[in-house]
Amino acid sequence: MLNRVIQVTIGTKVITGTGDYNGFKISVEVQKSLFGAPNYAQVVLTNLSRETRNTIRERHLPMTIYIGHEDTEMIMLFSGTTTSAIPHQNGPDVEMTVTGMDGIIGILYSAQQKTYEGPYPVATVVEDLAGTMSGVEVGTIDVTGELKEKGRALSAPTQQLLDSLGKEYLFNWSVQNGIFQAVDNTKSLSTSYIISPETGLQSAQPVFSGPFMVQSAVEIQALINPRIKPGELVNLQSNLDPDINKEYQVHNIDFSAGTHDDNWGMSIQSFTIGAVW
Repeated sequence: MLNRVIQVTIGTKVITGTGDYNGFKISVEVQKSLFGAPNYAQVVLTNLSRETRNTIRERHLPMTIYIGHEDTEMIMLFSGTTTSAIPHQNGPDVEMTVTGMDGIIGILYSAQQKTYEGPYPVATVVEDLAGTMSGVEVGTIDVTGELKEKGRALSAPTQQLLDSLGKEYLFNWSVQNGIFQAVDNTKSLSTSYIISPETGLQSAQPVFSGPFMVQSAVEIQALINPRIKPGELVNLQSNLDPDINKEYQVHNIDFSAGTHDDNWGMSIQSFTIGAVW
């Protein structure tokens, strides 16, 4: 047994898998980003009952994923809404692949129609836009700047307006486990996590691009830490390449976990300012 625990709740169904080979087999992949697109999750559940499979096939059910180990705290990895649930045969096993997105209803189906007299704080406009997102809680908004003197009339889908303002006033926005956040490009959320060999660092390497091979990003592979989210900082402490050791803002992070396989890790991307925009 691997002593791992993954708990997936879809609608009213709670499915818990451990390393016990007589229990449920669960694998999850979660992709999170700082750049406005809905975070994505895929869960593969093996050998569910027919009744459970039928129950969770309904679209737009609430879905959460918690991970941990036996006798330790379970930590939320994902919270969102299901977008599909498809059963398929894999040898003797029946697998159900369930996909979900974080804040998808609020991100894709909200809109704003409002006129702001200038000058007006951009942070207040962003807060108003976040408030139009159904099912999304407004969290940290650390954005500077003001609308121009003549103000502005906003009338468009919320996602489009946030993307446009983000490019103009240089901030990133996203929804993380149902909570909206927006932060200036030059800032980050205050939480910082040490990633070292002692905390599960597996590899870290710079990424170079362009004709002059300028460093555009760093990629970090490590054991999974579900507390880390885009916008926060990781403090890299590599013994192999000390020259790249410093704090990095998390821009993209992919998680992979399974109860019955070797997957229990994360991949972090941090881009050099100017390489993304």
